[in-house]
Amino acid sequence: MRLARGGVSLTVTLAVSISLLVLVAVVVVLGLGLVSGARNTMALLRDKSELFVSSIVQRVRSHLEPAERQLEFIENLVAERALDPTDQDRMVTMMTGSLAAAPQISAILFMNKERQTFIIGRVPGKPPSKVRFFRRNDSRDEVMNQAYDQTKVQKGVIWGDPVWRELPQETMLNLLIGLQRDGQFLGVLIAAVSVRRLSNYLSHLAPVSGASAFVLYNKNRVLAHANLTGTKFPRTKEEPLPALSKIGDPILAAIWQKENRYPLDVLRGGEDLKGHVLEILSDEFIFLYREASGFGDKPWQIGSYFRSADVNSELERLKRAMFAGLIWLVLSVFVAVLLAGRIAKPIVELAGAASKIGQLEISKTSELPGSVFRELNQQAVAFNSMLHGLKWFEAYVPKKLVRRLIQQDDGNAAKSEERVVMVMFTDIAGFTTLSEAMPAAELASLLNDHFAMLASCIESEDGTGDKFIGDSVMAFWGAPDEQPDHAERAVRAANSIRTAVDQDNARRTAQGLAPLAVRIGLHSGSVTVGNIGAPERINYTIVGDTVNVVQWLEQFAKSVDNAAARPSSVTVVSSGAIVGQLKKNDDWFSLGMHNLRGRDGKIEVFYLG
Repeated sequence: MRLARGGVSLTVTLAVSISLLVLVAVVVVLGLGLVSGARNTMALLRDKSELFVSSIVQRVRSHLEPAERQLEFIENLVAERALDPTDQDRMVTMMTGSLAAAPQISAILFMNKERQTFIIGRVPGKPPSKVRFFRRNDSRDEVMNQAYDQTKVQKGVIWGDPVWRELPQETMLNLLIGLQRDGQFLGVLIAAVSVRRLSNYLSHLAPVSGASAFVLYNKNRVLAHANLTGTKFPRTKEEPLPALSKIGDPILAAIWQKENRYPLDVLRGGEDLKGHVLEILSDEFIFLYREASGFGDKPWQIGSYFRSADVNSELERLKRAMFAGLIWLVLSVFVAVLLAGRIAKPIVELAGAASKIGQLEISKTSELPGSVFRELNQQAVAFNSMLHGLKWFEAYVPKKLVRRLIQQDDGNAAKSEERVVMVMFTDIAGFTTLSEAMPAAELASLLNDHFAMLASCIESEDGTGDKFIGDSVMAFWGAPDEQPDHAERAVRAANSIRTAVDQDNARRTAQGLAPLAVRIGLHSGSVTVGNIGAPERINYTIVGDTVNVVQWLEQFAKSVDNAAARPSSVTVVSSGAIVGQLKKNDDWFSLGMHNLRGRDGKIEVFYLG
């Protein structure tokens, strides 16, 4: 039964299968790792962002809260009668101590009910320990009166709006607290914190390398920034804080622009931490900030900005992990393909060798190498044993005949049947005498070379070499293939044999050896053809009267005077049944009608000139 030709390569199948398994496994593991890593990285970045901004807010508070504590301390002393605000000397001493305890306070003021103000302030341009005391009447000072009235009705520390003071030419943050004792309002205590000092403190905060911290007042005014420490910006009573566009920082000035602005994904899920990304000047900046409460009616935005490239280490590590994972994936697939090739190679070699055997190219088939895999190694050993046997078998089986039988493959090609065929019989003249004088090895070599030469001529015309009988060869045409031109084929084969033998005789003569004379008989007729023989040894052969006739013709060639033909060592005779089928028979000469011993009737005999 002929099997359908497979169309899928085993190597490709194994390579694809193993690669897919490796691919799926690596992708799943890598995917889970990357998803988990991405989540962890985002959580880490969110936590770091939260911690980063919280650290700035906490440091700003730690800078300002001591001023609150000093005011509350004095307020408690007054409320508990430990300090009398009317005692000027004692009051000045306590206020001076507060300056010493809180370096961020530039001045402390106390305005009594008579609107007289006592001031203890640091001297600009002098060491922080250098202070001065002076008094003034602030009954007409709008800011002071507003502070007095506000603290009279509101208890606790109050953060006032930033105020520009002509002296000492600075914007101040005023902390206010009313002093009361036994329900009686005694005055307002004010701590003035320099915005410049806050900016100076903020300029030293760098939780992230390259970060710029800032404090915005009501979003559009800059309360604290590194540029406010040493640069004089024009400020007035009406505009005590510079606008974003006036501090010489184009990055911060663009914080609220809507163009090229993107949300900061790592902050999703956060509470009060805010931020976004801006593309500015062909660069990318990250803004992180939080709205801080407790510093007055207007909101403060405390935060920082920095280049995204400066803080992308976690994301870069994640990207590197992804890249490494992809490289590992490619390497895994590559190794899987190599492994599949190594596994499939012995099977592919077996398939190739089996294909050659299927085409009866046994002599061209090489033995299979061993394998580290036990089953494949056993397969190679078994195949090599089979190949060794087939090479011996090939020597006894006509390869072309078997190939043609295989090609027909109808199950009936080798069944015995009657068919008209063309038969050739050859014989070496005087072989008995020749063989008696030759050693066995030389005789075998002579016959092998002679038979190989004749078989080549016969097979070149698609003839079937039936058998070798002593020094004789029997061949036929017309089976198993139908060959309507079998007579032409047989005559061409006879001419080829004549040429080959003549050339071989020339070689033998040159070597001092005796030439060989060959007789050939040709006849066409009906025979029984098919598998004939014992069950243990069957030959695809022909039997019948036609075989006897062709043998008689070969023997009849002894009586032909070859010298009358063209000079040759090969005499070819044929029956009229052959010559009559030839398209061109000018080279054939009739020898008349002859009787065959043991056979009724006569046949006309021809010889090839």
